[in-house]
Amino acid sequence: MESMVKKGRKMTLADSDTLTRHLIRYPNGTSDMVKEVGRVRRMHVFMKHMQEAVESVAKGGDDPFSNHIVGGQVVRRLTPQGRAFWRSVVHADSELLELCEGRRLNPWLRLGVHVARKWGPRLRGYTTHADTDALLVPGLPKLLARQFRLIRYVVSRKAFQDELKGLTRVARDMYASCAELMLKVLAVHSRLLSMRIDLYFEADAKLISESKAARLAIDKFVRELGRDNIIDDVLAYIVVREDGLDRCIHYHVWVAVDGHKHRDGFHLTEKLGKYWIDRCIGSPVLGSTKNCWERRAEYEHNSLGLLGPGDEEMLRGLRKAIAYMCKLGKMPHLYVKKNMGRNLRKSQPPRGQRGNPKRGAPRKAGNDVSVARRVLLGDLAALKHARREAELLPQDRRAAGVGAKAA
Repeated sequence: MESMVKKGRKMTLADSDTLTRHLIRYPNGTSDMVKEVGRVRRMHVFMKHMQEAVESVAKGGDDPFSNHIVGGQVVRRLTPQGRAFWRSVVHADSELLELCEGRRLNPWLRLGVHVARKWGPRLRGYTTHADTDALLVPGLPKLLARQFRLIRYVVSRKAFQDELKGLTRVARDMYASCAELMLKVLAVHSRLLSMRIDLYFEADAKLISESKAARLAIDKFVRELGRDNIIDDVLAYIVVREDGLDRCIHYHVWVAVDGHKHRDGFHLTEKLGKYWIDRCIGSPVLGSTKNCWERRAEYEHNSLGLLGPGDEEMLRGLRKAIAYMCKLGKMPHLYVKKNMGRNLRKSQPPRGQRGNPKRGAPRKAGNDVSVARRVLLGDLAALKHARREAELLPQDRRAAGVGAKAA
């Protein structure tokens, strides 16, 4: 349980809800009530380890086993790559694999789950008593080597690489469009009140979170938000749809209002949540929200509160928040299914100041957004290059000259 507690934060009731209680009786007659990680938490751990293992196999050149001389005899042992892959496959039980059914996994996970579903039952037959290593018996090295070759072959295919690049490009384009919106808003408005809220479906509504009725609910929220019918003086908003293992379809929302007129970000965010539950969903049983303002002191770089075009610390927080919403630089385990429409919805950029031109010498139009541009967009090209380099396989890196010494 200790590993589940985030730094500087105690476990909440929502965290403990993912734990399952078990009564263990010992031979001496005593018993203990213990908490075991529930299936949703185990699924997150499984996905993380599976993706890391598949990426390691694809990008590395090691074999699953290595030979060692012990007492004059050759002994085969699992390499670090082989051990990580082995554990991720043999621990993929049927309950975890069922949670993946019908979900749109990222390419790495989809490949790993396919291997685990097809070869997991056979590989588990070689498991040791401790269930942490493999029995070194004839046939297993050949079987594992076959899986390594399969993974490396699939990942090297153009279709797989194109899918990775496409997902990365979509995330980068989403972030860039949101950052450009921020710059245009800050060029006109010198003080924003920045807020964030997450919108969820609950209970039976989760089962229909992909339905037309659910889409109509978020359509109404976005429409009325843009018309100032929920809160006043909205200057910009960003709404991103996401799929979660337990949450199913949910929405991350960022809103900015005029900071010269408003200060109480907490209660304005509460009004957004109340409108979602009461007017869009219709029942607190079927909908819920998370007011991010409540935890703003815990963020390393906070972006909630008054924000100006020269506030570098707040802009760093805004960059981190928008990058998280757009999944920039980090591929999520699950994606929203295709053919469900736009996953990003945002307000139109401001049209600028209206009215008669001011008297006197011409002045520079708008606020200086050079600091905001540097923070929000300055290293986007460098991130694009680093991401491309990280995705290259060893043979592609050599062909591209990445990492080669200068002549």
